[in-house]
Amino acid sequence: MGLAGIRANKNQQGCFQSICRALLVASILSVLTACSTVKVHLQDHDILHPYLGTKTAIHNFIRSFSDFYLYGEQFVRGMDVPFCFVADTLLLPYDLMVKLRRHQRQRPLPPG
Repeated sequence: MGLAGIRANKNQQGCFQSICRALLVASILSVLTACSTVKVHLQDHDILHPYLGTKTAIHNFIRSFSDFYLYGEQFVRGMDVPFCFVADTLLLPYDLMVKLRRHQRQRPLPPG
């Protein structure tokens, strides 16, 4: 392997490490901001519908302007919204499956 091959291999490792660091930072920030999507999915599944975590995060962000407890709470609540949107997008197939099953349970069977 020549010098060019060694440099290319180091560039690939550096790119992989950068991606891993970005994913680690994003996951730590989502945990620290107490992602609303996680809270919603751990609670009652009867109210679950697509993008409920994002809706809750936006509601909490707007509410934080009128009654905040800590300095910088608006920043933390604002950071929660994009993370919830990504998490809700990843969990969309599960949410649709839960909604479909709930709809099938509530629909009466046809006579016959």
